[in-house]
Amino acid sequence: MDPNISVEAAGASLSQKNASQIKQAWIALTELLVASGNLSFSDLPKELITPQSLYDSQRSEIEAAELQECVDRDAWHSKLNILLDRFRYLFSVATERGADSPEAAVSDLLSEFSKIALRMAREVPDKNYPHLQMSESGGDEEELRASDASIFLHIEARAAFDPSATNEKIVEGILFQVDRPSEAIPNVGPGLPLLIPREVALEALSCLSFDRPKPLDAHDTFSQHASTEIVGAMTGARIDGDDFWVTGVLWDYNQPEKVESISSSQDSLGMSVNAAAEGRPAEIDGRMVWQVDRLRILGANILLSEKATFKKTKTSVLASGADLGIEIPLAASGEQTDNQSNTGEQSMDLSVILSQIEKLNASVSKMHDETQSRLAVLEPVVQSLTLQMNAIQAEAKDKEERDLQAAAQQAKQEEESRLVAAMTSAFEKQLAASAPQGSLRYPKRTLPLAASGAPPATANSIQLELAEITGELRALEQNPHAENSRLFELQDRKLFLQGQLASRNLSE
Repeated sequence: MDPNISVEAAGASLSQKNASQIKQAWIALTELLVASGNLSFSDLPKELITPQSLYDSQRSEIEAAELQECVDRDAWHSKLNILLDRFRYLFSVATERGADSPEAAVSDLLSEFSKIALRMAREVPDKNYPHLQMSESGGDEEELRASDASIFLHIEARAAFDPSATNEKIVEGILFQVDRPSEAIPNVGPGLPLLIPREVALEALSCLSFDRPKPLDAHDTFSQHASTEIVGAMTGARIDGDDFWVTGVLWDYNQPEKVESISSSQDSLGMSVNAAAEGRPAEIDGRMVWQVDRLRILGANILLSEKATFKKTKTSVLASGADLGIEIPLAASGEQTDNQSNTGEQSMDLSVILSQIEKLNASVSKMHDETQSRLAVLEPVVQSLTLQMNAIQAEAKDKEERDLQAAAQQAKQEEESRLVAAMTSAFEKQLAASAPQGSLRYPKRTLPLAASGAPPATANSIQLELAEITGELRALEQNPHAENSRLFELQDRKLFLQGQLASRNLSE
């Protein structure tokens, strides 16, 4: 503020009625500014800090409301603006950028918004404040009157009101891929491509939230990092497939030219992460990479995708507050003269605000219905895919059970075959051991075995039957599905015939 501006230059002087209060407020404010180092007491002209300046002119008069009432009204109106701006932003997050459960997110947001709006409606400052009147003798009379249910918005003539200005142009982008090595090597680091495992990326999600934003920077040429050229902030993150997405806002009021450049060049832009990371060398598919074990995201840079470490990153500028299709126009209320319009003074009636809140709720309800319709279309598809997946899983389980049963049966048959072979070998060894040393004579105890129940037969017939039994035994041993009873029967018959043949040889 120029200290040389006098009270007369403001267009009015104060009445004796309010002089004492204004004087005390001015002195207290001056002392506060001087004590904080923001103002030098010696720089103030004497007439500005003495009562004389309060009585320079008696040609005009201002009857103002009490200071506390003005502060309360301004604070309430600012709070309402913040509520509407935050609602627009959070609604865009839930609908435009995707959420795990958009229907639930929108429902929760509407419920919370309604509670806050109703509470604010009950906290509207006292409407019965004195009318603010301003007039000046010797010139065109100016009056600004308001009904008991109106709110004043005073806007300087040199700054036209822009209802679309939010300083929050919504942006989102892919910061990096998980479980995939980067195509390039970062300029600063271990000199290897980066690999960020999914579990590390999941832990890094907590670094970005609405209450813990991280800066977005951009160089004028989009060719390099520029940590001091901040253009916005990241306020959230999610993992979609193998892509690590971040969301945030660009400050188009503070950086209008750079934000406009980002918007117009977004098809060729990507992102690069600014982070503190711990890791180690690792070999992945025959390629040496730097595997990140811990990642703390500090910010991000918007740059050309060809310059990024991960080449498949992207940057997308979505919308600003007014671009979301939710408008809150400024309505004039009360009597305004042409001269008053030139000064940019406008007012918004409380009923207009409530009307816009109703329109806002209607717009949100419409979007909510559209979201439900899209979900209804997707529901049959999801159910069909679920049934197919269940059928595939059931078939795989049945096949696994059949394979296990076949393997168990084969193992059982192999064990039985080994047992029969072991028994046969042991019996033959016992017969051979019982024969006299140096002789092929079998012990006499085999003679009754050979004779009992055996019909008279020639040696040739016995040998022929032995050959048939031997062939059948070999076939049965090679057949895993052969009956064990038949196998044992043939083994017994073979031993019996061998005993008969040995008995004949001894008798001859």
